[in-house]
Amino acid sequence: MANKKSKYYIIPNGYTSDDTNNRLKWLKDKTGIDLDTNLENLPEDLKGIIENHIGYMKIPMALAGPLQVDGGYAQGEYYVPLCTLEGTLAISMTRGMVATKRCGGIRVNHIKQELSRAPVFIFDDLNKADQFSGWIKRNFKSIKKIADSTSNYGRLLRIDHYPIQNYIILDFILDTGNAAGQNMVTLAAKVACDYIKNKTGADFILESGFNSDKKASARNMIMGRGHSVIAETTITNSVIRRILKADMSEM
Repeated sequence: MANKKSKYYIIPNGYTSDDTNNRLKWLKDKTGIDLDTNLENLPEDLKGIIENHIGYMKIPMALAGPLQVDGGYAQGEYYVPLCTLEGTLAISMTRGMVATKRCGGIRVNHIKQELSRAPVFIFDDLNKADQFSGWIKRNFKSIKKIADSTSNYGRLLRIDHYPIQNYIILDFILDTGNAAGQNMVTLAAKVACDYIKNKTGADFILESGFNSDKKASARNMIMGRGHSVIAETTITNSVIRRILKADMSEM
């Protein structure tokens, strides 16, 4: 089948081997990136990455774009590699990206980068819990020094306090640099909590569940987890009609 370029989508389409090769050539000409999709690591290269290696499972990779971004760290036009087995996903994402590009792109604001671990300390009564909270505030600098000593990159920013009956949740919030940092914050919180227990005698459970690791929560929606980014775009009714095949009155 002859390759046809959509009126709105500039990525060459089609399902033949030649079409795929044309897209790879087009991507190299457009971005300078020579994407080799036939790479396979030697088993020796995978030491420390996976155990009991027996082979590879291939997932189809598509290209979506152009994504026009106007942010503090990234500005310009980007093409997004996308691995999926869900039909129409790549073209649907491309449709949305094209729509936003036609209207000036997506404006992005990076708010913060924070990750935390939230141990819970347990007390016999409210007075002891309140005294403990005061001790933590007075000794933050020494706790920070202990927590920061566990990593070359992680830095304790603050400890938020959440009293619940005779419990105190301490939310250790760190800047984890370029790392995702789940292990980093766990180690920092564990060493800091051992120090706190040694000084105060208070028992703790390292993870209270307050952080909501790997699951949605109101806490993470409001306070963020990892990189917090706000994005906006304004799409005109004419673009909604032409590209998204809808109308403002229907939305």
